[in-house]
Amino acid sequence: MAENEQFLSEPHPASGAQLATTSKDPISKWDSLILDTWFWEIISLGFSITLFIVIVVFLKVYDQHEMPTFPLGLTLNTIVSILATGSKSSLLCMISTSIGQLKWIWFQAKKRPLYDMQYFDDASRGPWGSMQVLTTGPRQGNILLSIGAIITIMALTFGPFMQQIVRFPVRQAIGDHSNATAKQAILPFPEIDEVDDTLLMAMEAGVWSTTGFVPSPSCPSGNCTWSSFKSAGWCSKCENVTSKTASVGCDITSFNTSRHEDQTVPCKITFPDGSWITSDFLGVWNKTAQGLVISIPYIQLKSVNDQKGPYLNQTILGVYSPLSVLAYVQWQWYTTLLEPSYSVNSLQRSIKVSQAIECVLSPCVRAYNISVSMGVLSIQHSPPDFGEIFHPECYPGMDVTLQQFDQGLVGHYVTEQYTSWEARTR
Repeated sequence: MAENEQFLSEPHPASGAQLATTSKDPISKWDSLILDTWFWEIISLGFSITLFIVIVVFLKVYDQHEMPTFPLGLTLNTIVSILATGSKSSLLCMISTSIGQLKWIWFQAKKRPLYDMQYFDDASRGPWGSMQVLTTGPRQGNILLSIGAIITIMALTFGPFMQQIVRFPVRQAIGDHSNATAKQAILPFPEIDEVDDTLLMAMEAGVWSTTGFVPSPSCPSGNCTWSSFKSAGWCSKCENVTSKTASVGCDITSFNTSRHEDQTVPCKITFPDGSWITSDFLGVWNKTAQGLVISIPYIQLKSVNDQKGPYLNQTILGVYSPLSVLAYVQWQWYTTLLEPSYSVNSLQRSIKVSQAIECVLSPCVRAYNISVSMGVLSIQHSPPDFGEIFHPECYPGMDVTLQQFDQGLVGHYVTEQYTSWEARTR
């Protein structure tokens, strides 16, 4: 193998003399500048960097703006692609000529294998030759050649990455031709004696609705966003307090069947926050049957503390001074009521409160964040802020004119239910 390897050494004296004798015209300074220096390489590198800077400035000018319109139907992607191609071509031209210059410097230093010339030529032609230089070529002692090969390979990704720079996302713009509206309640109290159905429906929704109030904003474009705003309304807060409920009185054995007259046994249901409702047992003397008919409440829905509200200076279910508080109580017992007669004591042992729910209904304020995207409504709201219901008498010195609110309004939409079972005793 050694005898087949050829080397490039100093030129033969005879050939050198022959070249000297055949060269008649002296080399000009311009030719010397081009051939003996890195002039063209520096020009190519400068041109590549200049085009790259132009791309950066060009994109900076149109960043965060609408898609521009250029003459001849050119687009922003087309212009960026042209500038990127010019920058890449100038860079590869500089790398190619530099590798050609390095080839002669490589062989001028000392004797080299002739096959090294093929490596240099392949590296100057493209990425494949550059990969061969990095894997099997003459890298040791010539780091510039390795750098040139790496840049040539990395230039393959230049175009695709430049195409990814320009993006045109769809963004919302304020429309001047239509109005988007969302309802906001500032003062939801009506004038005296002018209660309308809308207010009653809102109050009923505050009590009975499981989904809460759902506003219906108007968005003609299908894409709308409202700034966060506060709106007044009616809010309810309910809690199952069955396990914490206590009964006071409620003793059926207190009925005196020998008196032959109507009787009442007091019964009070107390809740953990101190509120209560009355649930008295009634006894009516039936002359025909000669027995006392006992009416035991089955379901009750009524205001607590025997008042309609507001509950000033009271905290119920964590709400201070609520406007209205309702309680739902259901009794349960296990004695068969179809029997002609039975023991009152057995009935007393089995009777109990099977379910007790306490609810607060009061004006509140919520912060709303409403948006519509592609026709889909999104509503986010804060927890209710119940604030405080006050009366001028509670704040001496306050110069206010407070409109009297119809206290009977709250009781208008809830009918107190007193469903009972009757038991006959003798």
